[in-house]
Amino acid sequence: AEVDQQLRVLCNRGDGENALHQRIPIADLFFGREALTAQLVERVTALTTASSLRFLAVVGASGSGKSSLVRAGLAVVLKQQGWHTSVFTPTAQPLTQLETQLGRLPSPAAAAPCLILVDQFEETFTLCHEEATRVAFIDKLLALATPPQPSLDWGEGHDVVDEETAPPSLGGRLG
Repeated sequence: AEVDQQLRVLCNRGDGENALHQRIPIADLFFGREALTAQLVERVTALTTASSLRFLAVVGASGSGKSSLVRAGLAVVLKQQGWHTSVFTPTAQPLTQLETQLGRLPSPAAAAPCLILVDQFEETFTLCHEEATRVAFIDKLLALATPPQPSLDWGEGHDVVDEETAPPSLGGRLG
């Protein structure tokens, strides 16, 4: 029971970051999804040059490995390629978390491309109970995903957020 409590504390710091991901070099433990990681890297890279919206949603059932794929796969590979990567979870205060991450980004004059990765995007709906905050968060993400802003990627539980439960500003972008 004490170990379970310690893991809960590590996994839920309340600041949008998962301490367990920070303390354990998850990329060293990640294997078996190299082809999928390479496909994601290719898609994100292509979005930086050939898209009017730099947005990619990684969707799947809860527990299917989206977080490890984007945190230990995509983010690590892009960082190795010179990208600045920012990974966070929305928590109950998604807009505050996003603003914190934006404050950590390099200046616009920096030459490195940026990836803002919103892991556990479904927290926007399961933990944040203020619709105005959810809408403002999503609108800000979509504004950031419009060039020349950073690329944006999020992992979500497809069993929590779908076309019917998503706010109108997401339109047909899920799926």
